[in-house]
Amino acid sequence: MDLFDGVELALAEERGVRLTLHGRWRDDVPPGGENLAARAAGSLLDLTGVETGLEIRLTKRIPPGAGLGGGSSDAAAVLHGLALLLGGRVKPETIEGVAAALGADVPFFLRGGRAFGFHRGTHLLPLPALPDYPALVVVPDVQVSTFWAYSVWDERRVRGGPDPGGPPLRVETGAEALPRVRNDFEAIVFERFPEIADVHATLGAGRPLVTRLSGTGSACFALYRDAAHRDREAERVASVYRQNPDYNIFRVRLFSGGVEVVA
Repeated sequence: MDLFDGVELALAEERGVRLTLHGRWRDDVPPGGENLAARAAGSLLDLTGVETGLEIRLTKRIPPGAGLGGGSSDAAAVLHGLALLLGGRVKPETIEGVAAALGADVPFFLRGGRAFGFHRGTHLLPLPALPDYPALVVVPDVQVSTFWAYSVWDERRVRGGPDPGGPPLRVETGAEALPRVRNDFEAIVFERFPEIADVHATLGAGRPLVTRLSGTGSACFALYRDAAHRDREAERVASVYRQNPDYNIFRVRLFSGGVEVVA
């Protein structure tokens, strides 16, 4: 299966944004105007001054609090879809400005593909896409606060920790470069949440191309050369966590696009 949320939009005569939540994790995300998708719609409608409302049906399939970008990608989908519904009444720079104001991840998901983010992450340098490797995503029964993770990171930098900048940017697209990819949040998150470190180690034991924490967690992912290897590992990992029914294991593939319009 592939892992994605569903976003359905419809213009309405009555002004304002109305959001309905559906799916497995509907009760775990902010409702109403607190939701990032609703905020995205409200901001864009306010800026354009269009006399219309919007109805959003959001089906949550991506676990929240897992570092998988579910909320940010929902907001990007709403901006993209609302711009299509409004035709040529929205300038691209207006959409990009709203995306940047909502959060550093929203412009990334709005554009899609692989990119190097700088400034606050809102400025993007497109990079060559990776192959659509088969992947496993494992989400343990814990949520990690992005605010907490960045706070600890900032605190350690103030105390004179290692330079987070790393070496100069080097673009490599082959599978041999994947083991050199790093996530600087791993040390912080694994120290605080040993169950996430355990998931990372369990995935790594299956000799994938690479295993990493996703964002600030809690999800970890592994990439494989072929689906057969991935599927064998999915069965093994499921057996390891058989006693943890709240752990979620997803068989997915890399997707080099952005928002996908299906209807």
